[in-house]
Amino acid sequence: LPSGVVWCAPPTWDLPHCCIDDERHLKKLDLSRSRIQELPVSISLQKNLRVLNFDDCQLLAKVPGWIADLCLLEELSLSNCPLITELPRTIGSLTKLRHLNLSHCNRVQVLPDRIGDLKSLTELLLQETSLVELPESVGRLTKLKILHLGSCRRLKRLPFSIGDLENLTELLLDGTNIGELPSSIASLRKLELMS
Repeated sequence: LPSGVVWCAPPTWDLPHCCIDDERHLKKLDLSRSRIQELPVSISLQKNLRVLNFDDCQLLAKVPGWIADLCLLEELSLSNCPLITELPRTIGSLTKLRHLNLSHCNRVQVLPDRIGDLKSLTELLLQETSLVELPESVGRLTKLKILHLGSCRRLKRLPFSIGDLENLTELLLDGTNIGELPSSIASLRKLELMS
């Protein structure tokens, strides 16, 4: 395969370990709608990966800790993976990650505290998860522009540190059970859309 290849798995395929082992120059791996149940460690050898897409992987149950080995990863999308319950603590090592999508992962209740170590993160999509709270460390995501929490019905409060998100432009809270916003929300000077 040519350098910088985008590899996409047809929806009916299981993951071909041999292909992943052999293609260490992959930049994008799209396994959306595939039948994978677990991620082979051979993916961790893809040191040039920038984009990983696991959207609609109905049988995928876990994000392994070795995800941190993908140090150039910029986008990780796990939308509508109903068996995912959590992210590994090592997720905080992905310092180049800009986009994280856990929307419609309705078994996710908590985020690891190290989520605040994702210094490059600009977009965090968490709508329709079962989040009970956001960790205070989310306030360290100073490059974050978009935070979607819509229809997180178990979410009752935002951390005070939300006011530290100095570049936040979009905050979606509709469908949550947040009764009162923290006073620090007034510090969000760049906020353009809140619902």
